[in-house]
Amino acid sequence: MPAIRGAIGFNPSSGTARLFAAYGYEIINLATGTSYPALTDNANDVEFEKFLDRVFFQNNVSRPLTYNTSTNLWTNEHVGRAPRSKYIKKYKSRLYLGYCQFTDPQIPTDTDGNELTFASRVFYSDLFSAGTRGVSGPDLTWGLEWGRNGLVQPRTGTFYLQTQGLNYFLNQDFKVRNIKVGDPITMISTDTPDAYGELLKTHLVTSIDSVYRLTLNTTFTTISNGALINYWVGSNWFDVSPDDGDVITGFGENSDSILIFKLYTLWLYTRLESSATLRQVPGAVGTSYNRSIINDRYGNTYYFHGSDPKVTGIYKYSRGSSIKISKAIDKDILGMSSDNYDNVVAWAEGNEIRFFLGDLSATNYIEAMTNAVATYNVDTDAWSVDPIADVITAMTTWRTGNEEDTYLGTSDDEVLKADDGNSFNTANIRSRLETKVYYPAGTEVVNQFPYIQVVARNAKGVRLKYRLWDIPTNSRYSIVDSDYTSLGEIEGDLTEFILPTNHYTASGIQFFFDELSTVENDWYIEKISIFYKPERGRLG
Repeated sequence: MPAIRGAIGFNPSSGTARLFAAYGYEIINLATGTSYPALTDNANDVEFEKFLDRVFFQNNVSRPLTYNTSTNLWTNEHVGRAPRSKYIKKYKSRLYLGYCQFTDPQIPTDTDGNELTFASRVFYSDLFSAGTRGVSGPDLTWGLEWGRNGLVQPRTGTFYLQTQGLNYFLNQDFKVRNIKVGDPITMISTDTPDAYGELLKTHLVTSIDSVYRLTLNTTFTTISNGALINYWVGSNWFDVSPDDGDVITGFGENSDSILIFKLYTLWLYTRLESSATLRQVPGAVGTSYNRSIINDRYGNTYYFHGSDPKVTGIYKYSRGSSIKISKAIDKDILGMSSDNYDNVVAWAEGNEIRFFLGDLSATNYIEAMTNAVATYNVDTDAWSVDPIADVITAMTTWRTGNEEDTYLGTSDDEVLKADDGNSFNTANIRSRLETKVYYPAGTEVVNQFPYIQVVARNAKGVRLKYRLWDIPTNSRYSIVDSDYTSLGEIEGDLTEFILPTNHYTASGIQFFFDELSTVENDWYIEKISIFYKPERGRLG
């Protein structure tokens, strides 16, 4: 089954609320069941954004589209000459596109015939204006024009479009596209390109002479008349460290700025009324997947980074700096396959942030787990890691009535409402609690642990396991057990557990509580009393 490749809840200013999901080659309005076929390529994530009371769609393969509420259609309104992109973000009355290529039907290519890709470049729209050219509502342009039919007039600075009478058929227009004096133009000849090195220099627009003609600051002396040129012209863009060997991996927002993520760096873009700044966040890593980027209700931004095991983890950006916050579950993250790094999806539920990590392999520190979700409580700074029934591929929020709910897309074509009911897609929900390692007599002393007592509330039936740490023959602290050993179930407010005499000697002990149930039960552990007898000090 095709996975859900993207989703967005849409509440227009008038009319019925809609919940869109990209599925296979189509987009579906889940609120009504209406299907819009043959719109997407099912191999790519679909990114949606709400702007101008429309829904905008990008997936870097299919042509960009816009959903119009009044017509109930997906068209190229506002995006007919926008680049294709992997990422899209609304910010201060503009749309921003990251990791871009130019779109059909007139795609400029390099000298080898490859599409021009700008993996570290951000393109942005002009400010919208009143509707023109028959466009209903606000009109959006991109300060950008391109095509395959450019020509230069030898020994002059004139650049023009071939076959002026076909100009409007080709949908090219320097004035309508808001090309400005001072804009750069990039040109690549399609005819014996090595003979036209002059084209590869930097050229600027000095005047917009007509809808099909420009004057540039260059007098062309080596180019013959009639050499067709691939071109693009416009200044609505900026590069984000284009020579670092990295690429843009996503957008976020924080404190009235855009966060621009690459894998190894993080950048802050702030636009004022007449100027903009771009600066790198000192010492911050970026993200390996844009869908791991999420904000809590206080405005802090969280994201997942996956690369070197020393820095792989979950990070929090706030007030100009980014710190790793997932040290408490490093052992769980160590069980992730690097293939999962590009699939971590995050979402918020109240005061908790959840991250879908995928399958975790068994290590010396954790048990194997399928479809693991790490949950972070932003108020208590506590972590838990639990399995769920499905692979999460996308998320969105959608308001029905007075409540805004979270919806999750899965790998098997479902969209599920989060934090609703007492099961996960009919499967029992597992709750887990793993304690720290306790060294009651210090790390240098070997103990016998004959029994423990657990004081708990609402925890009848919760299972308890334990494992031992640091055996006498080791010269450094290490784990004794790769797996936990079961001790049984909690029976009431106070339960005593006796450890087997053949497996109760170590320096430290760790506990693991879990429950699998469809009944919502707010159980908690109030106290663990560890009874121990020092056996001897550390040898050696």
